[in-house]
Amino acid sequence: SGINAEYGGSTKIYKDQCVYCFNTPLHSALYVDFTRYWAHCEKHLDKAGEARVFLKHVRVAREREEDEDEDPPAKITRLAIGVDGGFDASKEQYEYTDTYTVFVRGEKEYSLDDSALPENLRVTARNVINFQSAGAQEQNAHRHEHGVWALRLPHPGTDHRTVDALQ
Repeated sequence: SGINAEYGGSTKIYKDQCVYCFNTPLHSALYVDFTRYWAHCEKHLDKAGEARVFLKHVRVAREREEDEDEDPPAKITRLAIGVDGGFDASKEQYEYTDTYTVFVRGEKEYSLDDSALPENLRVTARNVINFQSAGAQEQNAHRHEHGVWALRLPHPGTDHRTVDALQ
């Protein structure tokens, strides 16, 4: 089908949220294009331009089932997190299931195990999945350098905007 995409490792990948509306894979499927490596939600997929090949990411949250051996949760008596009488922040309330496929616009969607999926697309998809997102990299670097939390978000057609908050 003439599809070619290879991730070389030097491009930043924005895969955690839609670059236009900041939806995450919990809101709707995210499509990371194999051209610029930007994520688009279903609503903004048409803004991906000429990109034809995408890594599609869907995350499903399911409420975690209580363990029978576990003590029942204590009654909340304070509007606080992580303190006696408050909400227990150490327990995960949800279990997440991530599903990845390669979506070729105008053709079909391939499972990563599909033998019809070209090997270079399978490798690129796995690299994108395993690669730390640009947002996370920038947060970590900024935190390390300045001792503050930072969130850098790409805005198409403009420079990055940085929002800092005290740690």
